[in-house]
Amino acid sequence: MKALFEKSRNTKMSEEEFKILILTYPIFLVAKADGTFDEDEKQLLSTILLNFLSPLYGDKIDKEQYDILIVNYLEDFEFLYKNEETFKIGFLNELKEFNQNVKDSISSLLKEIAEISDGIDENELKVIEELKSKYLD
Repeated sequence: MKALFEKSRNTKMSEEEFKILILTYPIFLVAKADGTFDEDEKQLLSTILLNFLSPLYGDKIDKEQYDILIVNYLEDFEFLYKNEETFKIGFLNELKEFNQNVKDSISSLLKEIAEISDGIDENELKVIEELKSKYLD
């Protein structure tokens, strides 16, 4: 999946960076489920990405470089969204490889991203339930 994504997106990622993309992709799917990816959702997802990236890079990069990385991830999500027929199932199937503690953490973040903008709407709830039952349990 990584090679196909890199080729299609014309990019290179480390294994760790790709794992972060895999782990945060379902969070983006929930945020986008209501038809919009608003500023509150974008800010929360940016914070989540920073929390994933910090252990990887620590103080080796500065705030501006972190900001660039986060923008790149947000652009990757939009690319995946526009090309979901090619990538969605493959990306989500990658989640099955992670241990249950990681999956549980992602599940709690799904609920958090849905609640950030006026509570969980029915489309977000549907996506959360599908992600949990098929990929995170």
